Amino acid sequence: MKASEGSRHRSDAGRAVGPGDFPEAAPLGERVAFAARCALLALSPYGSRPWRLTASGETLELAALPARRLLAGDPDARALFVTCGAVLFTLHCALRRVGLEAEPIGLPGAREPLAGAAPTPLVRLRVSESGPCPPAERVMAEAIALHHAWHGRFDPAAPSARLIEAIQAHARAEGAWLGVIDEPRGRAALTAVVVAAERRCFADARFRAEFMHW
Repeated sequence: MKASEGSRHRSDAGRAVGPGDFPEAAPLGERVAFAARCALLALSPYGSRPWRLTASGETLELAALPARRLLAGDPDARALFVTCGAVLFTLHCALRRVGLEAEPIGLPGAREPLAGAAPTPLVRLRVSESGPCPPAERVMAEAIALHHAWHGRFDPAAPSARLIEAIQAHARAEGAWLGVIDEPRGRAALTAVVVAAERRCFADARFRAEFMHW
């Protein structure tokens, strides 16, 4: 059994995941392990990566790590579960790229979420062979290692209506909703809310300490 934990900031797979790096012809176990390493690159708040992904043959298990939870910045653990969803989505993309798919085989027994400091199992998956990876999913898989933090200005050019419609369609397909605020008063109001929230957070000594730690 091999575990991929959030404490690893990079993975062997993540340094250069290109079209020729996915082991499409490797044994199933090797492909599962490779996909699990790719999932390490999923985004998380401040790079805290509060999860553990364990691969054992054809089975994968995702667990939350309460010890890496942001107690001040994420008191209700919403961001923790969102980032666990990001891990599962990244894992799905990597698995599909190497000709595999995964289905849930049951959730752990009932227990209080994030009770104590022990890892909290969230879902178990069974991996099996699948058909060829569709082109759109190939693009997503090969983009796994391309994300990076950006602290500069964004391009002032507005995205095209076609791009916005495509993104909204993808959001609907995932059961979500994406609204666009494109008039000045609405943008100013949203900016004011974000600035006020950030100031309130940084007025909290616990939040500042946690932010600096991560």
